[in-house]
Amino acid sequence: MIYLKRALLAPIYLGLALLSFSSPVLADDFSVSPTQINLDYSPSGKAPNTVLTIRNISSKTIKFQLSGGIWSQTSKDKMQITPSDDLILFPQVLTLGPGESGEARVGLTNDETINAEKSYRIVVEQLPDAQTQKAASKSFQIIVLTKFSIPIFLKPQNTTAQATVQNMINQKGHLSFELANKGTAHYLAKELTVKGLNSQGASLFQKRTDGWYVLAGATQDYGLDLPQEKCKEVSSLVLDVKTLDNNFSQTLSTPGGICK
Repeated sequence: MIYLKRALLAPIYLGLALLSFSSPVLADDFSVSPTQINLDYSPSGKAPNTVLTIRNISSKTIKFQLSGGIWSQTSKDKMQITPSDDLILFPQVLTLGPGESGEARVGLTNDETINAEKSYRIVVEQLPDAQTQKAASKSFQIIVLTKFSIPIFLKPQNTTAQATVQNMINQKGHLSFELANKGTAHYLAKELTVKGLNSQGASLFQKRTDGWYVLAGATQDYGLDLPQEKCKEVSSLVLDVKTLDNNFSQTLSTPGGICK
């Protein structure tokens, strides 16, 4: 018996991130709302909390398991989730019949010392039902289940993101760079576009890729293989970064071209 979990990794998470945060995420058999949870630190000491709604849109009964923890990032790993007592989920298992909706209470302990945004993720995982498990035990069968996560941000007052580009390098037609966040709150890089310009400033090419969340104090590595047509004529590369709040650019001089 093989259980193949269809996990939504960083590029797919981006697609979820660009949805309206109040709109539900739609999987094949169920929906989850909201797609992002923002909680405010309470100076009064009251623990912040909200509700996550899961709706079964299939014709079968589905069982779900909820888990999660602190979300951190390294330059090469966008998704590190560490279990934490800070995150409270109840119930942690939901069983929903066809067309039914269920709610899970999501809460965070209130930290009096918080001075920067704290990031968490809830993992919503579809579990195999008893009938499917029984059938799979009798013969070889691949069971495709859905697993994805939802970001949670706990914000104190007066937090700001500080989006920058650093270590922008061209190595024989491969552009590498880091998106950095030196602020105290996350930002979401919606779209990254690299333009190759000649010495007169005319555009020779454009190449686009998706960005993602960059948490407070984190950096994210990116790399792009650049078009080689007219590579000798490229005298500069311009990286345009679009975030939900603003846009900014970084330029790299390439007087020798960008040929491999």
